Amino acid sequence: MPETSKRGRKPKISSEEWDKILKEIEGTAMTLKKVTVYVKTTRGVEYAYKTVWTILRRKKKVKYGKCCLFRKKLLITE
Repeated sequence: MPETSKRGRKPKISSEEWDKILKEIEGTAMTLKKVTVYVKTTRGVEYAYKTVWTILRRKKKVKYGKCCLFRKKLLITE
């Protein structure tokens, strides 16, 4: 009997690779459209806007707004 846990198409970019992409663009205030273009130019893989939205918002739990500002910490000097 075949395994049922390996259904569906394999992702073009792995989850670990998406983590690397998020680290690379951290703090750059990119919109989802810009992230889509960035992935195409740096990784050579074309994703639709909706697919990038699904990966970042649902799978990676990136907050709304400019998606790559979520990890940026502000330095306050007195």
